[in-house]
Amino acid sequence: MPPETEPVSGPDSQGQGTAPVRARFGVMLAGVPVLLPAGVITEFVVQASVYPVPRAPQRLLGLMQVRGQPVPVFDAALQAPRELPLLRRRDVLVVGTGLEAGALAIDAAPRQLAPVPLESPPAVPECCFAEAIEEALYDPSEPQRVWWQLAPSRLFTILARRADGQ
Repeated sequence: MPPETEPVSGPDSQGQGTAPVRARFGVMLAGVPVLLPAGVITEFVVQASVYPVPRAPQRLLGLMQVRGQPVPVFDAALQAPRELPLLRRRDVLVVGTGLEAGALAIDAAPRQLAPVPLESPPAVPECCFAEAIEEALYDPSEPQRVWWQLAPSRLFTILARRADGQ
């Protein structure tokens, strides 16, 4: 494993005499608390090297490398057009593996949660990825915060669009 990576979750593990445990990790994505569905393979990478791609969609920060594979890195925060440096360092959450992987620039390290569905969910937050939200949940240790479960494929489709929707 490269030194700049730290696994966050992976396939279910089974201890001796115990049932499988599914860890759920929440992250802040453009200021919105989000979760990915249980079973989705993710990897937290601290200060990943992200290289810009000329003429890319606005939310595509660039490419990073994960075990020899190029992985697109997306930022869900709306930002004005900018001069791109040759290299950026960002904390990212890699979602998926191999050629199916994509990465998200995140606001803080993932937090382990024990989420429970909300019976009366509030309105979906205003964000560019609202169409990718599937469910509202909360963690009993912090019941005032709503965590929004995302559909990963829909999320990456939305982020890959240009800002003008094309």
